[in-house]
Amino acid sequence: MIIEQGGSRSSGSSTDRVQGRFGHIMEIAIIDQPGIFRDSLVALLGQIRGDDHVVGADELCISMASAEDADANLLIVCRSALNRPALQDAEMVAKDCPDSRLMFLLDQFDIVGAAPAVEAGARGFILKSAPAAVLSGAIDLVASGEMYFPSAATRAQADREQPQTGLPERSLSDRQRQVLQLMADGMSNNRIADALGIRESTVKNHVQAVLRALKASTRTQAVVTAFRQGLVDTEQA
Repeated sequence: MIIEQGGSRSSGSSTDRVQGRFGHIMEIAIIDQPGIFRDSLVALLGQIRGDDHVVGADELCISMASAEDADANLLIVCRSALNRPALQDAEMVAKDCPDSRLMFLLDQFDIVGAAPAVEAGARGFILKSAPAAVLSGAIDLVASGEMYFPSAATRAQADREQPQTGLPERSLSDRQRQVLQLMADGMSNNRIADALGIRESTVKNHVQAVLRALKASTRTQAVVTAFRQGLVDTEQA
């Protein structure tokens, strides 16, 4: 059963913190074993998130069982790394609770290893060493429909790996490279269109061209390939 909760839960009110489908009070569940870490995180997020209802649960399935009663539901699963159990978590949420958003709070992060979890439905990854304000910002991003990757960890991994040069420079136009960079920054098509001052339909065409050039079937695969081949500016992404 859920054993801790932070923040206050109210009905009939809204918050300007999150827009879009989660434009109201959220039910945020921290899934981890009982202990100081979970207790402290639930209490801290309860203070930071204001009206949002923050709870702690021992198991993912317990929190998912209450998702139907929540106005909005965001699940934050604590794991050491993106291993097989983490992938199973993502698959479980996608199958049994598709309206919920899933984030992972991790000891270590691997952008390449994140791809299967994203394909399974995960929408955010953050390191346990991150400040609480960064976690809260990542929650906002994921709840509004975007994705969140820990940029510092991604940048460090890209710096460690030798860039691959299998993709000719001419395979992507200048505009397609701009779109790819903004994809790596976690922007949606709508936000990319606003940033570049072009139509969203034009962005979609550029995204499809990028996917074809990188031989990727999804945006996540394209971003992973871009990092590994040194096609994006890791100081920005």
